[in-house]
Amino acid sequence: TMLSQHASVHVVKVGERYMLVGGSNGNVSMLAELPGDDVEAWLAHERETLAAGRKLLNPARWVRSRNQ
Repeated sequence: TMLSQHASVHVVKVGERYMLVGGSNGNVSMLAELPGDDVEAWLAHERETLAAGRKLLNPARWVRSRNQ
């Protein structure tokens, strides 16, 4: 997800772990390790959404709605 022209965040799978990494101006930093169950649920939702031709959900909104 692009945050600005020079900053973005990405979810990266390493083995069975999911990492949230941020990148900006040639730097990459690990921001957090994400719960695999949450990431897998979000991915399943996005795949279903794409298959149905609907608009994708912003990852931040997905996490927020699941935690409320």
